[in-house]
Parts: sequence; structure tokens; C-alpha cells
Amino acid sequence: MFKTLVFSKTIFGSYLTNVPLEILSTLVEIQKCFIWDGKKAKIKHSTLTNDYSKGGLKDIDITAKFEALHLSWLSRFYSENKHPWTKILKSILIKYFTLDSIFFPNLDVDEHKLVQIPSFYRNIIKSWINISKHTPKTVSLILSESLWFNSHIKIENKSLAPSFLSLKKQICLNDLFTADDSFIPWEVFSTSHEIPQHLYFRWIQIRNSIPTQWLKIIRESGQSNLAYPQPHLNINERIVGTKNLHLLHFTPFCRKVFLSYRLQLFITKRN
Repeated sequence: MFKTLVFSKTIFGSYLTNVPLEILSTLVEIQKCFIWDGKKAKIKHSTLTNDYSKGGLKDIDITAKFEALHLSWLSRFYSENKHPWTKILKSILIKYFTLDSIFFPNLDVDEHKLVQIPSFYRNIIKSWINISKHTPKTVSLILSESLWFNSHIKIENKSLAPSFLSLKKQICLNDLFTADDSFIPWEVFSTSHEIPQHLYFRWIQIRNSIPTQWLKIIRESGQSNLAYPQPHLNINERIVGTKNLHLLHFTPFCRKVFLSYRLQLFITKRN
């Protein structure tokens, strides 16, 4: 009943614009009041969103649903049928991040940059920051990590931007290694990416900022060229490109994991 009479009326608007916090809070309160008839809740709402087999009622998680609706715009952004609005998001990304895409695992963006971005697009980025948190454990996932704006790769407790090496393009970890899994010599890397020679010590800093466990996995793997250099998520230890994210379903189970920053998504392709 709540889904039909209340929540459904907000769906269309939430696709197109940001949902104010006061509206979100009001919907949550209406939902609680409807379920418990205005009385104090006896069961956590996170339990109610579970499946029937787990003691839940498959109740809707409003916050997670709105986040999913916002993130669904990314599937349109990366679709082959480009629409005029995609130029807006692309121009925002280039203006504030010097890249045409930042949607890689473990995205880490300074808050002062986010506040300058229009709220609708800011919320898309913030939602991606939350769902993209993942510690890669396989060589392919590690080599596919972006060097830029990565919460696992920091210098002086700050993630790196392309300007750190005077670049304006994406660099994945796979670009830092040779076929035998050792670091590419500075002379080769700087020449191929046209990086000024006086930034050599920054190259050393980058090498030292790569997590030790990642380096161990790379060197023990004996494999190379396993990277997926396109925007993607890591889901259940596998890479899922954003071009294939046609619809993001936030299930009750996913919402629980999301709150502990280990979100898992069920992905369904459009027919």
C-alpha cells in the first residue's frame, strides 16, 4: 500500500532532480508510521527490508532506492545512444577533474570539489563513492584500479589527481607495470605520456604509494595485461563495466552491505 500510494508518486521526480533531505526524512517517517500505526517500532527497519525467508517483509529501503535511481543515469551516460544531456555531465567532469570519467572503484573526491557541482550530479558522484568502495584481491581487479582519485592510493593522506603528473588522461595501475610485473622505467613512462622530467620524484612517490599487498599479488601472479581500463565496478570479485550497468537493483541485502561500505549489486540487462 505504501509503495503504491506514497512512494510511487515520488519516483518520476527523483529520476530528474535531487530529492531534498527534508522530503526524504518525511517519506521515511510516513513509512514508519504506516507500518507501526504511529507506535514505537519493535523491529529494525533494516530487518523489515529482508526477504521473507530471513524474517523480513521485503519492505522498500527509500534511501537506497533513490540512490539507485540516480545511479541509473550512468548507464545512460555510457550507452551508445548519446543524448545531449550527457554533454553536461562530461563538461562537469572535465572542469573539476580534468577527466571525462571518474567512475572507477574506490572513488575518493574532496568535499570542496563536490560542493561546487550541481546537486543532482553531485549526488550521483557521492552515491558512486559509497558503492564503489572495494578492496581488490585479484590481479585483474588491482591492475584495473584507477591511479586517480583512488582512496587506496594516497600521498600525504590525499588521493591523486591527474595534475600531479601534469596529465589530463586516465591512468590505470596496469599502465605502471611491464610485462614481467615490474615497474616501468621512468624514462619509458615519462616519454610515452609526455610527462616533464622534473616530476621524477613524484613518480617515486606514486610507486611508494601503491599498497604493499597489491604489489605482492601482482608480482606473484605472473600474469599481465589483465586490466579493464574502462569505468567499472567490482562486484563479487568480478569486473562489471558501466556500459553494462543497465539497471541497478538495491535489494534489502544490498542495503545492509551498503551501510557497511561493502555494497553488492544485482544487475539486470534490459530486454
